Amino acid sequence: FRARAAVPSGQYNINITMDYADSKGNPITAQGTVKVSARQQVQIELAPVHVPKELQLGETVELQVQAMNLGKGKLYHVRANMEADGLTPSGTAFIGDMEAGTSMSGSMELTAEGLDGDSLFGATQGKITFYYEDEGGNELTQEQAFETSIVSPLSGERENQTEDDTRQWWIIMTVIVVVLVQAAVIFFMRRPRRAHRGEVDYNEK
Repeated sequence: FRARAAVPSGQYNINITMDYADSKGNPITAQGTVKVSARQQVQIELAPVHVPKELQLGETVELQVQAMNLGKGKLYHVRANMEADGLTPSGTAFIGDMEAGTSMSGSMELTAEGLDGDSLFGATQGKITFYYEDEGGNELTQEQAFETSIVSPLSGERENQTEDDTRQWWIIMTVIVVVLVQAAVIFFMRRPRRAHRGEVDYNEK
């Protein structure tokens, strides 16, 4: 038997009629009922979880997880856990029970506490695991992998300071160039006038 895609999951009765003959050739008809369970295939879509490319040591960010039940059956206990070296989640992002054709979301906080080993900073890899159960109580999982880096809180200040110093240097150079250009213009504008005055005085004498 195969359940149609529009049939809701559940238990159904199938009526059976049996015709046979006994040892003397007498026809006998018997009827009965067989119970069968129809289950629709689980269809769930999980939105990619956005993890920042960089996290400063001690920084806490909120992650949003979203699931869509695209199947015909209900999903139970939909939730997500995160694992990564140097990152500590606040707990499980619990989404809950999802009816067919619904979309729900959950959230968790993520704190960068530093890598294990010689250095607290550097690249790290992790995974987010989604757990859910179908109507038969079977637990299913899906995983999403991610990469990020833990950086020093001072790195941003140093970069900003370098950018500010560079901007100040260019401003100073621009002012110097403008002053030199103006001085050159004034010098060359006055020089012909003086030469002209000298020629006039000479002729008068």
